[in-house]
Amino acid sequence: MLLPAWKAFLAFHSSVIARIETELRESGQISLAWYDILIELERAPAGRLKQNSLAQACILTKSGISRTLDVLQKERLLRRETDSEDRRSNYAVISELGRQRLKEAWPVYRSCILKYFDLERDDLTSLQTAFVALTLRLQK
Repeated sequence: MLLPAWKAFLAFHSSVIARIETELRESGQISLAWYDILIELERAPAGRLKQNSLAQACILTKSGISRTLDVLQKERLLRRETDSEDRRSNYAVISELGRQRLKEAWPVYRSCILKYFDLERDDLTSLQTAFVALTLRLQK
């Protein structure tokens, strides 16, 4: 039972991420990886996080975050600010354009979530309970 459940989880995750990426791209929106970064910045106090905190907070974009931040900065979706207390580190700060692009992408992303995660309430509750329990185990 364990391995089939694991395989089903991996297959669903891979497929749903690919489909969401496709729908975002086809509708001219930012990528899911960019969305992941920008939503964390938007939710952060003052719309900013240190780069290492941002990498830990992101769900989909862990590796190559420096390069992704470079691209986001080039696209003016965020800017970097030097930490006044530790000049070796910096903050990523969401820009107004970043907030706008995030807002524009949300209806497409929301539609995907509703379409691809369409389960009965009890099933959703069971999944949430299981994923929270598994996440808590990993944090010990």
